[in-house]
Amino acid sequence: MAQIAWSTLTNRARSDTERLFALYDADGSGSIDHAEFMSICRSYDPSVDPKLVLQSYRSVAGPEGLDTPGLAVWVMNAFGSAQGCSELDFCRGAAALIATAGEGISSILPYARRKKAHMLFKAYDSEEKGFVDTPKFTTLCKQYDPNITQSGVAKTFEMVGATGDKIDIVAFYRWVNMMLGDCDDVVFDEGVQDLLVSAALIASSGQNRQQAHPSSRKWTLKLFQLFDRTHSGFMSVSEFGELCRRYDPAMSDQSVRDTFDAYGGAQGGEVKFDQFLQWCLTMFGAEPVAFEQAI
Repeated sequence: MAQIAWSTLTNRARSDTERLFALYDADGSGSIDHAEFMSICRSYDPSVDPKLVLQSYRSVAGPEGLDTPGLAVWVMNAFGSAQGCSELDFCRGAAALIATAGEGISSILPYARRKKAHMLFKAYDSEEKGFVDTPKFTTLCKQYDPNITQSGVAKTFEMVGATGDKIDIVAFYRWVNMMLGDCDDVVFDEGVQDLLVSAALIASSGQNRQQAHPSSRKWTLKLFQLFDRTHSGFMSVSEFGELCRRYDPAMSDQSVRDTFDAYGGAQGGEVKFDQFLQWCLTMFGAEPVAFEQAI
């Protein structure tokens, strides 16, 4: 259906869809995930029910996420009528969403920083609801500032423009910008990496341990065996560092060491497969298709 709809669009409508897609594809993956789609829907209707967002996402997204033709179908459905969607209605709707995105995303963080912030968002949206709830946001705030009070968290919640009891991805970017926006790129990257390490410690502890889909375990095992150069059944800090820098070439030795230690390296100088799996789930999320793409 998406391909048929795309073939019927005028050049102007296609161009508007592509601009909108580029603004919300925050991590540059070539597809829009559930969290990014949630932001689009909330810019259209701030009070939209998250369950309806998920239902709408599933109706237009493919197994690899929402592509540009799928986004065009959603715009048609959102701004059209029972008789269809005229070019004027389509372009007016897309233009409104582009303007909102310009205010809500592009002006908050430049593209390179959005990619880092999006990784942190996914680490705290481990259940892939498309938002970070109040308890998890409180945990994040306390990881950044252990002395922050509950009233301070509530004030921060208001300042970033959160809706109800949820932090969507735009509000999350505002928080990252508030905390780290004035830093240079090196300090920004280190700050986000420190928060990712903290998220890793939380995810790998007891009741917060994430469960992997069988296909995710299979792909993780292949990756683990590829970087376990000595075939020891464990990953050393040098092997782990080599892998980390495939995803983030600028990652410092200290950040590699901190992440390695957070996943069990501090106990015996080695990371086991199950510990490595937890790192992968924190980095790439638990949804199997997105996980396989990232791996």
